Amino acid sequence: MSSLLLGLVPALGWGMQAIVMQIVGGKFTNKVMGMVTGNLIFAAIIFIFRQPASLTPSLIIGAVLCSVFWGIGQILQVCSFDLLGVSMAMPINTAEQLIGTILFGVFYFHEWHTTRQYLFGIVAILLIIVGVIVISIRGKGSGSVSPQDFLHGIVVVSVSVQ
Repeated sequence: MSSLLLGLVPALGWGMQAIVMQIVGGKFTNKVMGMVTGNLIFAAIIFIFRQPASLTPSLIIGAVLCSVFWGIGQILQVCSFDLLGVSMAMPINTAEQLIGTILFGVFYFHEWHTTRQYLFGIVAILLIIVGVIVISIRGKGSGSVSPQDFLHGIVVVSVSVQ
């Protein structure tokens, strides 16, 4: 049970991060630096209690490379929040992650074998896309995004997920 609860920490943290960042406010650089600092503190605390068996050069290089790409993704994600707003960027971000994970499982791990699995899977992907469109539509009274910012924001959030 403790493993399950520990596994929920990233989901809750990433889900709340965008909302907290927008509430706290600040400049773009402050948001990114706060996020990176918070993750560094959390990682240091976890490292104290759960150290790897050995710190090999390949492990350190892998960790540094993962951190660099994570940092780039986070910078782009915060930029997409500023361009699109959290209420539009987060559903798009989440949907792209879900669809990417599904397609990776289908094409790399060959998880779908039957016609029924393909049918239900494609319908599920289409429902995710429709859900994102419905969630992201803004009413006439809400702050709208210019077409240029919308296109730029979509590109930025798409690259941040990759």
